[in-house]
Amino acid sequence: MDGIFAHVRLEIEHFFTIYKELEGRKTATLGWGGPGHARKAIREGRKKYLEQAAGRRRSGNRK
Repeated sequence: MDGIFAHVRLEIEHFFTIYKELEGRKTATLGWGGPGHARKAIREGRKKYLEQAAGRRRSGNRK
């Protein structure tokens, strides 16, 4: 994260805060991690998505 200017990080945080507020959700920035943390978050999110999709397929609800 050292390669990203502090102001750009603030812009990114602001974007996601506003984006989620428009959906009616509350968010909090918990900090910035490195590439390993990002890969772990992606793997965990993908696993959760696939588990939910499998559950929807079993129940017949494909939304």
